[in-house]
Amino acid sequence: MQPVVVLKRLELDPNESVLLPINMPRSPNRTRKGQEDDDPPYEDPPYVKKPRNAFMIFIEKQRTILLAELGVNNIVVVSKEAAKRWKSLSKLEKEKYFEEARAEARLHAEKHPGWTTVENYGKRRK
Repeated sequence: MQPVVVLKRLELDPNESVLLPINMPRSPNRTRKGQEDDDPPYEDPPYVKKPRNAFMIFIEKQRTILLAELGVNNIVVVSKEAAKRWKSLSKLEKEKYFEEARAEARLHAEKHPGWTTVENYGKRRK
């Protein structure tokens, strides 16, 4: 069964008008400019997240603790308290999180060789 195409009348001047489709279905095999018809359809590479930094690792571990301690379910309050606690940590205590972040970055580099943040620049996650 063919889809019904609704047409919209566009009047250019009083003597002539043009009918334009307004709900035309898109072709499932759309191609990019310069791509030949016999080429396979273009697919974007998968989105690769950046490795977490030391603070992100810290806040992930502290979030559930802070939610229980503060007794609120407001992420803003929890994040502010986590930031205060991060600032109050000594360099020695922070080093544990920095080492974990470096290990995560090494693992990320092994899984995605040659990956840079430039590849994700301007892309939206779905």
